Amino acid sequence: MPATVDRLPEGAILLLRPDRLGDVLLTLPAFAAIKQHWPDRQVIAAVSRYTAPIVSACPLVDDVWALPVVDGRGRFDRDSWAGRARPAAVISYFSDFPNAFALWRQRIPLRLGPSSKLAQVFYNHRVVQRRSASVKPEWAYNLDLSHDLIRQTGGEPGSVPRAPFLQFRDSAADSRTAFAAEHGLDAEAPWVFIHPGSGGSAPAPTPADYARVASELAIGGCRFVITAGPDELPLANHLATAMADLSPLVYHSQGGLVDFAANLRHADLFVSGSTGPAHLAGALARPTATFYPSLPTAGPRRWQTLAPKDHRFAFIPPAGADPFDMASIDYAAVGRRLGAFLLSRND
Repeated sequence: MPATVDRLPEGAILLLRPDRLGDVLLTLPAFAAIKQHWPDRQVIAAVSRYTAPIVSACPLVDDVWALPVVDGRGRFDRDSWAGRARPAAVISYFSDFPNAFALWRQRIPLRLGPSSKLAQVFYNHRVVQRRSASVKPEWAYNLDLSHDLIRQTGGEPGSVPRAPFLQFRDSAADSRTAFAAEHGLDAEAPWVFIHPGSGGSAPAPTPADYARVASELAIGGCRFVITAGPDELPLANHLATAMADLSPLVYHSQGGLVDFAANLRHADLFVSGSTGPAHLAGALARPTATFYPSLPTAGPRRWQTLAPKDHRFAFIPPAGADPFDMASIDYAAVGRRLGAFLLSRND
């Protein structure tokens, strides 16, 4: 509910998250909290050109600024501000020096960001977070910044927004029927999507590991869909060979992030390492089974998906194993646990 006394100056609210897909998706609850509190304000997300299309599918963002990518991150340049009114406030959920300086140069009245790194000198409101301690999920750290802006301007935060955060033109039912017809799948059967690729720094299971999970997970009528981005087809085909007895479908996504996300809606379970597609499935409120190293800074507490708690599974190396030793995970036990989950859903 909007604040009774709103001390925020007139104008739009700019929300900056210029880094990787997973990071951006874990900021969607924070974006949603701002729109939830200020439904009549224009809420603008500034993200990299790569992630801009998927953020455009978030109904709680009114506009998206696609920033050119420099050194792997979106970055403001002179053209970013051409023809655009100065926002009333900006939240920088990820702070780096060039972007913080660009925001300061625009003289945006309220500039809020984390109290870390040299870039904090360009904000006039700062929040101490110490994210490296990893005591909260990443999405909660992001949400804290949105809540701070709400309180700074005289309001109280509302309920925590929940997935799904993305909408598409067609209904999920119609899209599932079309996907089934195109790929020869039974639309009534449970579909398990497995994404063997890993675009981040976290280690992932091998194709043989995923095949072991699938062999234990398989239930009557269950179909497997192996997903692959534009450069991941060889890895997907390797996994398909390892799972040949289960007749998996290889879904090679070449239509862009929005098309890929629209099809992830159909996953009755999404299995992967800690990578962007896992967070995409979570943002769609699909059940996720994710493999992580056991380090706090890279583990499931910090990098959990946005899937509902009882539909979110996390697996790490056992106690005593090297934190990055993914081979030490009991993949057969993982498969049995996930199979029981699918059976309970079908019942």
